Parts: sequence; structure tokens; C-alpha cells
Amino acid sequence: MPNADRMIQLSKGMLTGGAGGTIGSARAAAATPDGYTLLAAAMGSHVAAPVLTPNVKYDPVVDFVPIGITAHSPAVVIARKDFPAQDLKEFIAVLRQRGDALKEAHGGTGASSHMACLLFTAEIGAKPTLVAYRGSGPGLNDLVGGHVDFMCEQSVSVAESVLAGSVKAYAVSAGERLAMLPNVPTAREAGVNYEMSVWAGLFAPKGVPPEVIARLADTVDKALDEPAVRETLAKLGGSIPAKAERWSRPTRHEARLTSRCANAVQELLDFVLEVNAHLGQRLRGFQHMT
Repeated sequence: MPNADRMIQLSKGMLTGGAGGTIGSARAAAATPDGYTLLAAAMGSHVAAPVLTPNVKYDPVVDFVPIGITAHSPAVVIARKDFPAQDLKEFIAVLRQRGDALKEAHGGTGASSHMACLLFTAEIGAKPTLVAYRGSGPGLNDLVGGHVDFMCEQSVSVAESVLAGSVKAYAVSAGERLAMLPNVPTAREAGVNYEMSVWAGLFAPKGVPPEVIARLADTVDKALDEPAVRETLAKLGGSIPAKAERWSRPTRHEARLTSRCANAVQELLDFVLEVNAHLGQRLRGFQHMT
């Protein structure tokens, strides 16, 4: 059986989304550590949400064991298909001019889509009205329906909507244009310092036996090496991390992941404090991670 098929078998079961990934993460953290409950997490649920969400019911460093980092994906700045701006410079001008009259969709406080747009709007000095959804999917649906104005979401989640003409894309947060979206410029091409990538990974609740973690990590590692997996992700604008980034030997790299998460949390906290000071807002509920 191909390893990709093995991963599909592993993924069968209950899927829980919403609230920036915190609902599913909390359930996974409380699950029996038998290796049958795994968490597909991202920087939103494991870095941003615990900083920005009061009383989150898990600690991303303490409550989970890493199995592997599975993908990287830049963000795409997209708007409803009838948005009047023709390019990123015009889009930025409209955002600055209309301010809170424009609605920005995101998948919940701390979600990757929330943080991607926070970085973007802070860079350009815009202050839209934020509309939170129970996950980025419902937000994208409302954007397609014209009920909100724009959002910033991972390329793997929105590339097909862009190609179908359901939404209008203005920029990607990558260092170069994506092969999947060759007509969408990078933000830097328009002189905007906006470059970021969202990582996704697979985690298990703390307490899963090391030999089970090792078997799962080996399966993930082999699946990520399959050409079909790499090609499918590339078609959506994502990329497979290099082997050194995958933590395919969790017992060796768990300390590295812990350090990286903790450093990212502090960097994010410093950034959010700076942004909120600029916008005259208060940040609450980050004591859990400090």
C-alpha cells in the first residue's frame, strides 16, 4: 500500500474545526494517548491562537508530541470578484481610504488567515472591520458570495477559487510567484514588505508511546517523499519541507520544536503588542503563554 494511502487511513475519523483551530486542538490534547487521535495543526492553532485567545484549554508545547511538519504555504491576498481595484497598489489605496467600511474575513482569532491579514494590514496601515468565522472555509464561502470584501489565506486553500474566477487575487506573500498562480504578483513586486509562510504539521497528545510516535513519523516521512504528494501540494501553491525540517525523528527534535514554538510565541506577542499600540487597542489573554 502506498504511504500516501496509509496517511489517508490515518486521517479517517472525527474532524473538528473552528475558533482558529483551538476547538480541535483542545479535544486532541484531552484525548487518550493511544496513537489513534492525531492533530493536524498549523501556526495558527499552535502559535498565534494561544497568545490571542483567552483561556485556551491546551498548551501547544506541553500537551503535544510532534510527529512531523508536513507543508509550507504562503498566503494569498484575495477579494470578492467584483472588488473595484485592478492591482495591489489600487487595492491598498482603497483599503486605506475606506478603512472600517471594508470587511475582512478570517477563520477565528489566531487562525492563520487572521495573522496573515494582521501582518498585511499593519504593513500598509489599513484598519478594516474584522469578521470572524468558525474556520476559514465559511469565510471563503462568504467572500465568494460577496458578503465580505477580502481575506488573506493559505494558497493551498484558495488557489482553486482564484483559478475558477470566484475571487480576485492581488498578491502572494512568497518570495517569488507561485507556479500555480503565475499571474498573481508577489507583494514585494508592488513595494510591500509582506512575506510569510504558514506551516502545517501532525501532532499527537502527550503520552503516546515513543515507538508509536516513531512509526507514525516514519509513515509521514515516506508519504511526503512520494512524487504524487509533492506534485499535488505544488499544484495548490504549497511545498513539502526538507527532511531536516520535518522532525521525522521526534525524540531527537522535540526540544527543537519546543524552542521554535516558544520563540515564535514571544516574537508574535512582541509584534501584536506593537501593532495594538499603533492601533490604540489592548491585548488581553496572553498570560497563558507567558
